[in-house]
Amino acid sequence: MINSTQKSQIRNYLISKNLPTDILLEVQDHIENQIESLYAENNVSFEEAFIDVQVSWQKEFTMVKKSFFSFGKVPRIVKEIQKETNRKFAKKSIIAALLLLIFQLVSAKTLLRDHYFITNILIYLLTGLSIMGMLIIYIFSSIKKQRTRAERYFYNQLLNIFLCYILLGIFGTFTRLPTNSFKVIHDFVNGIHEFSAEYFVAAIVSILFKTAVTFYFFFMLTDRAKSIRKIRNYQSC
Repeated sequence: MINSTQKSQIRNYLISKNLPTDILLEVQDHIENQIESLYAENNVSFEEAFIDVQVSWQKEFTMVKKSFFSFGKVPRIVKEIQKETNRKFAKKSIIAALLLLIFQLVSAKTLLRDHYFITNILIYLLTGLSIMGMLIIYIFSSIKKQRTRAERYFYNQLLNIFLCYILLGIFGTFTRLPTNSFKVIHDFVNGIHEFSAEYFVAAIVSILFKTAVTFYFFFMLTDRAKSIRKIRNYQSC
């Protein structure tokens, strides 16, 4: 069984590897389990087991470039976890945006015009309020936010969102994206006005992009809140 002094030694080692606190807590659990397994299997001392474990984790703690647009460096394990997190956020955002688009198409066909606009505005309003609530919780948190993985990558993610909007702007200059995509969808679905298929597709692309980015930003804030909550729970133990 690992005693408190040995736990402190492991923790100090991980701190020296520049790990965010939320990642550090997870890695510490893994390392302690590995050391205890070596105790049981090989009947070695703590020092010997700890050295073996350090060697096995050496590659994960190598400092690498944080991202393509950043000169900062983070341990490889932090970058890999963030890459996987980004993939999950992108997938969930696209699925959520597609479901919302399907709802808009169905509601445009089945609801009265005023009800269609009110319903969709309320959905976007609730999403916006949820994001505002997450921001307020984060801003007034007493946790040192740079200690979390989510915070270290937050501004890189904002840069990615900004670049996406630039791409949308460039796309808009060639396709003349509609300013009121909701109206275009409603009128096209109900045959009220004659729109070209290209204009309708542009409206679909505009809505998909904006809603996907909105959901992605929401998932980013949720990730930050989870990281902060994890540190709080650890501090309260």
